[in-house]
Amino acid sequence: MTTRREFLSACGTCLAAAGAGLMLQSFIATRPVFKIQDDELMVPLASFEKKNTVIMPYPDKGDILIRKNEDNSFLALLLVCTHRNGKVVESGKVLKCTKHGSLFNPDGSVKSGKATEDLKRFPVEIRKDQVVVKIS
Repeated sequence: MTTRREFLSACGTCLAAAGAGLMLQSFIATRPVFKIQDDELMVPLASFEKKNTVIMPYPDKGDILIRKNEDNSFLALLLVCTHRNGKVVESGKVLKCTKHGSLFNPDGSVKSGKATEDLKRFPVEIRKDQVVVKIS
């Protein structure tokens, strides 16, 4: 016969496993599928149906922010500060360097702080159902 303690322990383990599975499924479902090929980062256009911004890893360089603008054009920025290569993150309506606090406008231009150069921009084009960022 199972004791109450054993039963509750088994239930807790099952609930934890189920919760972890749901979290993993949620993460996988919201992460856009992308690939890098021939110096091009390709992201499915469908990734922008529910939100206008996607942040993708750029191996050994940092992250790339890809934003769909109101006029349906796209903007791609390297999220690395031009001052001292700090990581740049979204912070409300601006982009902020986590190292020294420089602020950048949504288009990557310098707003304030120690950075004097805009964030690096990449050319973007649409091919069939893909947003293609030229990262060369």
